[in-house]
Amino acid sequence: MNISQYQWTIKTLRQSYKVKKISNFPASAMTAQAILESSYGQRTPRDIHSNKDSFNLFGIKGMGENGCVECWTREWDAKAKEYVLVKAHFRAYFNYEGSFNDYVKLISSTPRYKEALNYLDSPKQFVYELWKAGWATDWSYLEKVYKLIDQVNRIPAVLVK
Repeated sequence: MNISQYQWTIKTLRQSYKVKKISNFPASAMTAQAILESSYGQRTPRDIHSNKDSFNLFGIKGMGENGCVECWTREWDAKAKEYVLVKAHFRAYFNYEGSFNDYVKLISSTPRYKEALNYLDSPKQFVYELWKAGWATDWSYLEKVYKLIDQVNRIPAVLVK
């Protein structure tokens, strides 16, 4: 993690702790997922037609508070056993706070993610339950996000508060 990634992680972890106060969702898991899904905020989905930024840190598809953006994405095709390039619509937000709030709302209100809510005190198990319920198509998602959770957990609390 370079210095700009570290600074972005601290900023995002602060937002995660704000969200944790109202949701009890594990801050390190949210931050790790945001890092992985957005490449430290450098690759949020952008519209292929207008270049509109989605502020979507979690790769959530569909319609958001600020509409959606259409972009190309790589998805794992289980039948073909390879990644394929597809067009998809990703939710758009006015800012990163909206992305966090929608993440919590989506997980809290979607029945298939219900099991994850039993593991709010266990970041890795929380993410595992999301993945098991279909959160990501990447077969190595857990390995990647677990490594990031460990990195986030090493950030001194004094830098986050």
